[in-house]
Amino acid sequence: MSSFFYYTTSKELQTLKVDQAELHNIKYGLLNVEYWKEQIADILSEKIEKFEMTTESKEGMRAQIEKILRTLIDEVDLAVRKENEEKWFGRFRQAVTDNLIDIPGLKEKVPQFTDRILEQLEDEEFLEKVKEYILDRMLEVAGQSISKVDYTYYDQILKKYQCHKTEDCQPYLEGRVAELKQSNYMHFFIIVAAIILLFIAGFLVSPQGSYKYSLVLILGCCVLLFGGISTPMLDVDARIDQLTFTLLGEDLIFNNQVLFFQSKSITDVVQILIQAGQLESILVGILVLLFSVLFPIAKLIASAFYIGKKGQINNSKLLQFFVFRSSKWSMADVMVVAIFMAYIGFSGIINSQLAQLNRSSDVAIKVFSTDHSSLQIGFLLFTLFCLASLFLSLYMEKKIKKNPNPT
Repeated sequence: MSSFFYYTTSKELQTLKVDQAELHNIKYGLLNVEYWKEQIADILSEKIEKFEMTTESKEGMRAQIEKILRTLIDEVDLAVRKENEEKWFGRFRQAVTDNLIDIPGLKEKVPQFTDRILEQLEDEEFLEKVKEYILDRMLEVAGQSISKVDYTYYDQILKKYQCHKTEDCQPYLEGRVAELKQSNYMHFFIIVAAIILLFIAGFLVSPQGSYKYSLVLILGCCVLLFGGISTPMLDVDARIDQLTFTLLGEDLIFNNQVLFFQSKSITDVVQILIQAGQLESILVGILVLLFSVLFPIAKLIASAFYIGKKGQINNSKLLQFFVFRSSKWSMADVMVVAIFMAYIGFSGIINSQLAQLNRSSDVAIKVFSTDHSSLQIGFLLFTLFCLASLFLSLYMEKKIKKNPNPT
């Protein structure tokens, strides 16, 4: 029962983790133009609302506005004169322009124009239009250069958990994940304790060996193998816990940005490698399937046939190889070591690369990153299967092979 509950809760836990990581994916946050728009809009709104026209700032702006207006008038006058010079009737056209537009008079009215502009800056409706214009211009380039985010999967997850946004789903997801983790470890310890007791009893209590008892040990190994290959062994989780930088004097904060997340079992990895379609990946997938799945299953089946004493089949060299010597040749232990080294490698790479963000930036950016990658119970079960498989071969050789007629 514990093995069944462990398997079902592991699959649910795997789904919850994937959904949780997707909701916090960086494409919906740091790389999302719409999210930036909301953040910048809030900052701009606050800055404009807090804007006050003091006497000192008003005088400073007056000088700048007057300079801009005078420059603008001069440039327009120069452009019109240049255009008229290039046309055969340019002198006549320029004379008409000079009569209609009094350039020196416009320059004399620059202070009046400046006063009018300063009055507009104190108008709330005008400030609102300025805010909208600045925001649209700042986001125009970003909106053209970055593709629109596809929210299809994101919306499906929200709908599944009956949430309107990520923050609404977070309490349930975190609580359920913690609950399932606790349940999984409880069932894991029950399974391990039961199998350890069976092996201890096999070596100590049953000195002559027993077919039925050997079958129970084989079933125990099957439980460990099935749990080890069908449930996640390693969670690779690279994320930025918090990224903060200053924009217009205000802190812009992005929390819990998931860069990459994978939670896979051995069977999941085999499926992905084979479906990739490339010859190299298919070959690797077949090798993983052969040595980490089919080879151990063949050993357990051969052990069950051997204790059944089916005629002369026990004299088969192939059968005896799988029963007594296959553990020495199995790649299961190599697979465990490889996964463990991959975990260490991922952990070191993720931590070192995320740390570069703090050192490589010339602007005021603060990055707090944590590597959430972790070994899962599937790894522990697969490791225990490797050990149990060795002890099963030892038990078969000492108790069954040496006692041809046990009960």
